[in-house]
Amino acid sequence: MKPSLLLIPIIIGLTTHKSLADIKINGFGSVVAGAVLKGDGYIADYPNLGVYENQFDVSQETRLGLQAKAQIDDKLSATIQMMSRSANDYSPEVEWLYTSYKINTNSNVQIGRMRMPVYYYSDFMDVGYAYPWVRIPADTYSLDITNFNGIKINAAKKLGDIYIKTSLYTGQEKSESDELMSYLFESFTTNIDRSFENILGGVVESSYYDFLARATYTKADMLETQTYYDGSDADINFDIKFYDLFLKYEFDIGISIMAEYNRYKPFYESYFGSLVYQDQAMSYYLSWSKFDLDTAFEEHDTTSIGVRYDAESYALKFDISSMKDNGFNPFSGKTNPVYHKATDSGDVITATISLDFVF
Repeated sequence: MKPSLLLIPIIIGLTTHKSLADIKINGFGSVVAGAVLKGDGYIADYPNLGVYENQFDVSQETRLGLQAKAQIDDKLSATIQMMSRSANDYSPEVEWLYTSYKINTNSNVQIGRMRMPVYYYSDFMDVGYAYPWVRIPADTYSLDITNFNGIKINAAKKLGDIYIKTSLYTGQEKSESDELMSYLFESFTTNIDRSFENILGGVVESSYYDFLARATYTKADMLETQTYYDGSDADINFDIKFYDLFLKYEFDIGISIMAEYNRYKPFYESYFGSLVYQDQAMSYYLSWSKFDLDTAFEEHDTTSIGVRYDAESYALKFDISSMKDNGFNPFSGKTNPVYHKATDSGDVITATISLDFVF
């Protein structure tokens, strides 16, 4: 996915402005290794199609990100984020590239290429250090697009002890040779392209002491082009809507609970719940997530347990996950596992270890 033409002024501004003295560069990454202990294969990262099989593998979720922010003046800044992923043969890609203009103390407008803010962890999906698990729940964080080109307006306000943040955004995105969709439907297509136009969405997030709630709504016009094995193709139009609700509460005894639910019309719904206990440098978690396609073909859930050790700028994690694949093919009467090469029901048990770091 390439930046749109509206980003060219950002690049020119970054390279020609004479007063760029305040530039901050940060980085993050994860070295992730995993294997399937029981079963055939497991999709651990849906947007980037990170798939584990029986062998020990470090080439599915390992990634490195670099972010640079240039403060051009008191109100205007520019941000670029580059990502290199093992699942994409380590090819560097520009995932964020936008300018931000400070309207006042509590609001700003961003223009360019940004992350789709549909999930609570959207901005931190790649930053493994930012969340307790080895990976964010894949069953719930499964959209095939993660970024868009457009405009986003952000505002924040405090009402007594309640802190409220809001965002409105609009734009478009293209997913040519959509890797995830082409894989999922490879039995009858050779390629799937998706184009998202008229994206319009909003976010409301509210926190009150140890409680946080976040809700999002997004709609768009989607054109999907399917190319078949005989060389023909077909265009299908969708009016899509995406809803997401996230809740989190942190207890004084080091326990936090969180849950997230989303509905992607007209395709699926998914959700997860997690319990995390932190004792100084050690954290322990239990999570459960579920994915339900609207048609009979795909339904699966995942239970994960794990442990995390924290140091100053890195975290070491270990995870055991069990996925139950309850998909059903109404035409054949057989199970329909999400991993296409499965020879049985599609159920899997995986083990994963990760080193997440920031710098």
